[in-house]
Amino acid sequence: MFETFMIYICCTNPSILYFQFLIKMQKRSSLNMEQPLVSVLLPVTGNPTYLELALTSVLLQTYTNIEIIIRDSSATDEIQLLLEKNFLPYSSKIRYLKEPGYLSRSQVLQKMLQYANGTYINFIMEKDLFYPTKIERMMNYYMEDVAGDIKLVTCHSKKIDIHGNLNDNVNNDEISYKNDLKLDGVSGGDLVLKGNNFIGSLSVPLFRKKDLTQPFGCFAQNSFVKEIERASWLTLLSQGSFVLIADDLIFERVTTNREDKKVDISLIVDWVNFIKLGQQQGFLTNLTVKNAAIRRVVGWIDQLLEDKQNVLTLEERDEISEYKVNLNFLQEIN
Repeated sequence: MFETFMIYICCTNPSILYFQFLIKMQKRSSLNMEQPLVSVLLPVTGNPTYLELALTSVLLQTYTNIEIIIRDSSATDEIQLLLEKNFLPYSSKIRYLKEPGYLSRSQVLQKMLQYANGTYINFIMEKDLFYPTKIERMMNYYMEDVAGDIKLVTCHSKKIDIHGNLNDNVNNDEISYKNDLKLDGVSGGDLVLKGNNFIGSLSVPLFRKKDLTQPFGCFAQNSFVKEIERASWLTLLSQGSFVLIADDLIFERVTTNREDKKVDISLIVDWVNFIKLGQQQGFLTNLTVKNAAIRRVVGWIDQLLEDKQNVLTLEERDEISEYKVNLNFLQEIN
């Protein structure tokens, strides 16, 4: 399945490919226009090759009532020229915004959400690829959810390397399940706070725009620095249930410069706030789960204090040492 899809989009001119696909989907598209609009938000960081593949994978979605918003902050016109030649003449679904200049990652995502007209949102990073039925499979759950209880739909993913080959050497902490699951948000929040990556990266989940009641990167009125995705997933999970689709519907590219989040004070502060605010929002009521989350952060603190390569000021050492004392106290409370 994966190899066929990769060959299909890699070896064909994207504009011709989309034109052919559009003809095949014309009848179905007229039906899908009656369905809710999904905004696919694509923040560009400047890799035209990856962008071309990612955008083609979105245009090939079997759920066709979508808009695609591309925000380009790169300093050159390479992306703009590519889009004007191969994509914009062939699709009215694409809105291209050239906005050079620096914004933080959370500011970029917040701004793109403001541009979105859709009822539902799915981000996609330019390095990743959607499988053709991704949005349709996820939207089916929302369409069947009369009560509106589902706040997030996610799925399994396949990891690929910089060349698009399957990468089985990546540590994957997704939870294992053979059938689609629907679980309550508290259970999902507890998994997030244990450090499990079952929701996936920014490109994976699809959610309803109005359910993200706080700016992207915020949870319980608190802004986060390193863990902005987790913060927003917790905001959604605090309001209702979520669905995990067992199939691989996205290919996440693991680039050579990819690193696990470096343990620093910002990461520790984020997680101390997750534990404190999570309990206030009804998460971490299970002592085993709470203590596992606390032990994880305490381990990071010990690692940071003992790492001689990290030159910490006396104030910084006192700050994180105090976090450790407070976390150990929380762990003792039953």
